[in-house]
Amino acid sequence: MFDQSRVIEILMRWEESHDAGRCISPEDLCKDSPELLGAVRDGIARLQKAARLLEASMVRTQREAAEAFRESPSHDTPIDGNHDSPTKSPQIPGYEILGELGRGGMGVVYRAKHLRLNRIVALKMILGGGHASAADMSRFLSEAQAVASLQHPHIVQIFETGEHGGLPYFTLEFMAGGSLAAKVATNPLPPRDAAMIVEQLARGMNYAHTQGVVHRDLKPENVMLSADGTPKITDFGLAKSIEAGSSLTQSGAVMGTPSYMAPEQARGETKAVGPLADVYALGAVLYRLVTGRPPFQAATLLDTIQQVVNDEPVQPSRLMSQTPKDLETICLKCLRKEPHQRYRNALELAEDLGRFLRHEPITARPVSAIERAWRWAKRNPGRSSLIGALAASIIVALAGMTILWLRADHRERLANFNAEQAKEQKRLADEKAEIARQQEEIALAEAAKSLQLAKFMTDVFEAPDPLGFHAASSHTPERLGDTMTARKLLQRGLENLERQRDLPEDVRAALLDRVGSVCLILGQFKTAEKPLKEALAIRRRLLPADHIDLAQSKYHVGWALQGLGDYQQCETLYREALSALQDEKRDVALERANVHFRLGWLYIETEEHPKAEAAFQEALAIRKKYLGPQAREVAMIHIALAACQFDAQKEIPAALNGYSGVTILMKQANSDHLAQIAKCFFDSVLAANSGDMRGAERHVLRGINLMHTSLGADHPYLILFYAQLAVIRHLMGKIDDAESSFQDAIRIWKQEVGLAHPQIPRLALYYGFLQIDRRDIKRGLAFFDEVLVAIEQRFGRQHPIAANTLVCMNIVRQRAGIGADLDSIQEALRIFEARHQTHSRYYYVGLAMNGDAYAARRDFVTAEKWLQRALEGYQRSFKGFESEYINILQDLVDVQQAQGKAAAEVDRNIKELERLTKPPLVSIRPPAVEYGWTLFRRARHLQLNGELHAIPDVLRPILKTFSNNRRFLIDAADWFFYCHREAARTRGSSGARVRYEQDCLRDAGEALRLATLAGWSVDKSNVRPATFDYARSLSDLPAPLMRMLAETLPKPRDSVR
Repeated sequence: MFDQSRVIEILMRWEESHDAGRCISPEDLCKDSPELLGAVRDGIARLQKAARLLEASMVRTQREAAEAFRESPSHDTPIDGNHDSPTKSPQIPGYEILGELGRGGMGVVYRAKHLRLNRIVALKMILGGGHASAADMSRFLSEAQAVASLQHPHIVQIFETGEHGGLPYFTLEFMAGGSLAAKVATNPLPPRDAAMIVEQLARGMNYAHTQGVVHRDLKPENVMLSADGTPKITDFGLAKSIEAGSSLTQSGAVMGTPSYMAPEQARGETKAVGPLADVYALGAVLYRLVTGRPPFQAATLLDTIQQVVNDEPVQPSRLMSQTPKDLETICLKCLRKEPHQRYRNALELAEDLGRFLRHEPITARPVSAIERAWRWAKRNPGRSSLIGALAASIIVALAGMTILWLRADHRERLANFNAEQAKEQKRLADEKAEIARQQEEIALAEAAKSLQLAKFMTDVFEAPDPLGFHAASSHTPERLGDTMTARKLLQRGLENLERQRDLPEDVRAALLDRVGSVCLILGQFKTAEKPLKEALAIRRRLLPADHIDLAQSKYHVGWALQGLGDYQQCETLYREALSALQDEKRDVALERANVHFRLGWLYIETEEHPKAEAAFQEALAIRKKYLGPQAREVAMIHIALAACQFDAQKEIPAALNGYSGVTILMKQANSDHLAQIAKCFFDSVLAANSGDMRGAERHVLRGINLMHTSLGADHPYLILFYAQLAVIRHLMGKIDDAESSFQDAIRIWKQEVGLAHPQIPRLALYYGFLQIDRRDIKRGLAFFDEVLVAIEQRFGRQHPIAANTLVCMNIVRQRAGIGADLDSIQEALRIFEARHQTHSRYYYVGLAMNGDAYAARRDFVTAEKWLQRALEGYQRSFKGFESEYINILQDLVDVQQAQGKAAAEVDRNIKELERLTKPPLVSIRPPAVEYGWTLFRRARHLQLNGELHAIPDVLRPILKTFSNNRRFLIDAADWFFYCHREAARTRGSSGARVRYEQDCLRDAGEALRLATLAGWSVDKSNVRPATFDYARSLSDLPAPLMRMLAETLPKPRDSVR
């Protein structure tokens, strides 16, 4: 008898060598196990046949994939050599600049000579010079501090820090050998050379970790070589303190280089990024040195991140056959997905590489054959199934041989055993017959009940299961059909139930619950409420508290109340249902998963995102256990998780969950359109978040066409797509097209759902924003009035949806410049407090708007109190949801500055705004306008503090970051002229003051030039005439600025600011 697992392992070796282009004969594969030769030959023949069959079906898919790849832009683009910094090298006292060595995301490095010491150094200055922000300066100085604290032979040493012309710089030891990336740009290194370099780097990083510093951006480009080839780590611009964290890192931001970042870093889990992320990066560097490419590299940033998070790296030996097995094992141990499976620290990695170099046994162990087979099966599901079939056939054959080898006495004992078994089985059969007889009466009663149910359903629908009732328990029906016909059928059923009062109570409850649950699926919550509550009342009388039918009734009534906006009672019923559904039987557990699923959606609507994720994870675990990981119901939870994470501004986890759900749906026999529709929506959201509005519009239009084809032109699901399309087109400036898309969404909402819905205030809010840009604010406010009438007719005025609508209406009023209505805001707050909805995000926005209304009346003291209350509530309940938090904080700063406050509290608030709005180094989002407003608030704060000299430095990033924003550029020019005027009023003519005035005029001219290029002219913007009249009065204006003022600004006025 031979070992079948050994046969499978040999076949896997043959498969891997075949894929790598190497041909190994069966004889060579089996030279250590000649008895397996026949089985291996047979297996290879089967695999080759399967490959030929698969090849034809894969050709079209590969061609399409290649076309898509050619159309995709690469994210790994070389840095453009044209920068906005001056072309002349800076003049630093004590140094002679010999040339430029390179540039990065933040700094420029020069080759310089220290004149007094006659020493060549690398001199690093912040990129952009005077246009650098305070945060850039802080990050630049933090790098200098990080390097200065580290003294190690494999870390580039810092010599001196200084400042010239208000700009910081520091000098480092000059590395004549260039970067490690340049060394391996054309060819990989010999394995021993690669191991020797990474061993030294690991020792350097271990020292940095012991000093409390994590690099977070290790890659060949950040490793420099001395003249003798000694590698040294540089560029600690993304380093953070292990103890203190990093104040320059935004939560959820993806920091680093995707091809070399650890999975926890790629997921944006900032707090989880520690020393073991650097261990992973060292493994990625080793992989690059040995194979000539990083372990993961795709066409786009997101694709690369998905590979890092989900895929296993190709074994280095498959890319470079001469890679030693031990070195490959070390490299792959560093690249494990889970941090605890890597080396415990960088020192362990260095020591294992030392053992490899000394030809000693290493401590790392390759993954087992079973684990490798599992990973290989994930990558090759078709072929792995063939090998599995081959293994099964081998096992069957061996089992047959074993039977032939049984001895005669075994046969005799088997016969005796079978005789005893026959007697026992007869006894059991007699007992079962008795049990069956006793249960016959129960069966007859249940049959009668079933006949009553069947007759009722036939009377109502005249056809069996026309709406797919069999799928109602999952609450993800594959198709709802014609909703108008369904409503008529349901109405007929309810009428029959009213007439047939002689039905047994348990039958009546079952029918009421079934009809009500279908109403829920169709979104008819008001219609569903009455029959579901009646069914619940009956079951409360008839059934014990832990009965599954009673729990299901509580769940259905809770769902109806959720749709009607009664969130508090809804959650109570969900919790009661969960307490009764504790049994681990399959049907009970799956019903428990359904409740968790709806509870998660409830928490999304109440914007309690951590609770929502926890509920979805509970449902996911249950459905995976009982339905399998590829079930349709599992896909729906992945999509729900994605919706929750998108709403909480966690784009990367949301994208991963969304595409996981789509991938599962793609495999379903009847879900092709659903999968494609979901993928279109997620593609649209990702494109919009990354600033690709054209791509977002294209994806959502494709989704709408698919929904028209598969579900019809009036399906409620289309509301989400039309609303998304309207917002995208509004952002693109397609105002009329956006209006048309909003009208499509509103039409379906009115026809299929009704305007009294918990999500309608958000649609009305975006519609109001559109009407502001269409200069038809009355139309926007009229829609709010229509929504409020519908809510009052359905639920009464004192309902949370009405309060949400009032808050959104006042947001639109405020943005339109007509001011918030204090009475309606306070009405909304009273409703929230009376209905115990003070955990709602709209409640805190209402508090802030109440403060804004007092501010509009110039009662800044009262306004500040309301805004402080709103801010404290947001910090407590919505700490991770930043957009409204930023708005409230901005309003609070404005109110404090309106009172003339220049206190430390105002400074703290502005610093918090800077932290929240400053764009991260790597982000899929464009810079937000909130960052620009924060810079202007900082300028105002400096003005109140009398620090006018610092204002131009604060506002210069506007010229680079918002070069297309006309309003920001004009406001910045106004500030630059103001600073020049105030400086000119001071006495004296020092060189520093003259340079300051020249810089102000230069920056003002640049702001006006950019504004003109962006389409600005006098009739398109609110120009402050007095400031620009002052500019014209100056005699020392540069000629280009003088011409610009003459050509673009109105005639001078008599008034001077």
